[in-house]
Amino acid sequence: MTEILRDAIGKTVEERFAEIRDKFLGLLMATGHARTALYTERTSNHAFSEEEVVRHWAQLVAVPVNDICIGIQRAFSEASKRGAIVTSFRYCVPHIHARVNEMADARIGQGPTVYRRQP
Repeated sequence: MTEILRDAIGKTVEERFAEIRDKFLGLLMATGHARTALYTERTSNHAFSEEEVVRHWAQLVAVPVNDICIGIQRAFSEASKRGAIVTSFRYCVPHIHARVNEMADARIGQGPTVYRRQP
């Protein structure tokens, strides 16, 4: 029997992927991009495609999807303040890292978080 990896609130990796992807693409559309899908091709500049980067974050079930989405939102907000535009999920990654670090600092001393696997 294969166990399905779930995060602390019961979302599967595929559910997490869909939520992260939809948040990013929704914000792209809101800022005027016509793109409706993640890039699936690797470029000479990057070892991983945009989709693979999003899947990586979806697989990190210890990181709440909400925190990933807050990082994405912050990336778009910061770009807007500077008059720039977000064209790739990679631009969001440093903002996601910052949010993860922010939340880790807030949880210091709270003890471990338990994640479960369900069939």
